[in-house]
Amino acid sequence: MASLFDSIKDGFYTVADGVSAFVTDLWQNKKPVFIAICALILLVVILLIFLCFSIDSTQPVYKAAEKTEVSDFVYFPDIPEIPDEYGTDRQTPDHWSDADVEKWFSEPDDSMLKSLSNANTLRIQKLLEAAP
Repeated sequence: MASLFDSIKDGFYTVADGVSAFVTDLWQNKKPVFIAICALILLVVILLIFLCFSIDSTQPVYKAAEKTEVSDFVYFPDIPEIPDEYGTDRQTPDHWSDADVEKWFSEPDDSMLKSLSNANTLRIQKLLEAAP
């Protein structure tokens, strides 16, 4: 087990030495390339920082609809009281009296029947025009 860790440690040292030699060579022999690479790395780091801070964390996070269960008893509001003088139903007579007929029923005249017929005819025509 110790030899495995030693070999991994030696591999890291080898890579680190290679990178160090490469950077030293760039710095000594190719300064413009070294500066360009450093500027590019710095630009990437600045862009990543800018992206991290530009994300608005106050935006709502939408989650998939979750099934919720009611754990407590649901209390419904009380029904409003109906006053005693308010009638909720009424007894209707089987037949109208003559006074009710005179008061509420009117015989349609010819103009009412003609207007009803024209309205029905117009609706039928629109229906037939819409049919394929």
